[in-house]
Amino acid sequence: MVANDSPKRTFLSLRGSPVRVFRVLLGAIMLSTGIGVLYALSDRPAFLESFPGAAEPQVYGGLLLVAGAGLVALIALWTWRRWGLLLYGVVVVASLALDRMAKAPPAHELTVCVAAVAVFSLAYLNRTRFASSGRSTTH
Repeated sequence: MVANDSPKRTFLSLRGSPVRVFRVLLGAIMLSTGIGVLYALSDRPAFLESFPGAAEPQVYGGLLLVAGAGLVALIALWTWRRWGLLLYGVVVVASLALDRMAKAPPAHELTVCVAAVAVFSLAYLNRTRFASSGRSTTH
């Protein structure tokens, strides 16, 4: 037998570390948000079919602004910045409010809520990684 008989964990293992799961989740949300922004910018008529209230320029611009702020918050969380949690919370509330104004599909609103619960839960599990001064620790 080999001295280290413990099975290797795969990257997406269900028993992965909270850090790995947190980073995979953040990456997935970043990818989804980026694709959504590209969709909104490249095919606006199709976007307006899904979000009919976004025909108003203020709502459309607000959705793009909130998506951009969401990407900034996710990058901040990726780099263990505490202020990213606050910004992400504001983005979630603003996104839900704008989704109502844009008459977004209920599945989009549900996805925003589920993602927020997952991000905040995993951030809590990784709370020791967030430095009090805003810089990442060496964990």
